[in-house]
Amino acid sequence: MAQKIHVELICDACEGEQPADRTMTFGFDSNEGTRSDYQIELCATHLAAFVETLVPWIAMSRKASAAQPWKKTRSRATASKPTLASRATPAQPAASRRPARRDPEQLEGIRIWARAHGYEVGDRGRIPAEIETAYNRRDGLALVSSTP
Repeated sequence: MAQKIHVELICDACEGEQPADRTMTFGFDSNEGTRSDYQIELCATHLAAFVETLVPWIAMSRKASAAQPWKKTRSRATASKPTLASRATPAQPAASRRPARRDPEQLEGIRIWARAHGYEVGDRGRIPAEIETAYNRRDGLALVSSTP
């Protein structure tokens, strides 16, 4: 005997039975130091508002790294001091270096903003420069570099 289970996501922020486009998962550390993870289902409109609220904070943040217990770390007492050679300028000039990779969350935020503002953008792949430029100019902020 087979079963077919149908899961329908409903936007938690809408008053009616508006279908949700995505489940967002996020975490928060309280002042007491306890971490809580949350999930919320949101329609495209509320998802865009949620992401747009967080984008400036994400832009100021660094991505948290998971602890890697298998990596050996040196204590400060045994770590060698940097030499002049290690302080030298990089071999490549800054202009020829590739830009840092954007976080998937930031790319998703740009895609959500673009769809909410009438742009057509794929779920994957490169975001057109026109959309990045419009996104960067939305509030006079330059959060994402559009130069490759």
